[in-house]
Amino acid sequence: ASLERTGRLVSIDGGWQSCGLASEVVASTLQLSDIKTLCGSPLRITLPASPAPASRNLEQEFYPQPQACADRIRHWFGFA
Repeated sequence: ASLERTGRLVSIDGGWQSCGLASEVVASTLQLSDIKTLCGSPLRITLPASPAPASRNLEQEFYPQPQACADRIRHWFGFA
């Protein structure tokens, strides 16, 4: 219902983009919806395609943080 109302799809996952939950949510949603409903490509916010860091300082940049997710979504919607 949200996809039909907004025409947007955002999927946030703490796993990697490939073969992750975010990918499965996008794929499943698009299978069940009319693709013409979308105003643009779905947005997936996931881990970078690189090994996870062991340093606590690097973890802040590596893992999706709430403010960074909100900023990416605002930018994607054109509000930034």
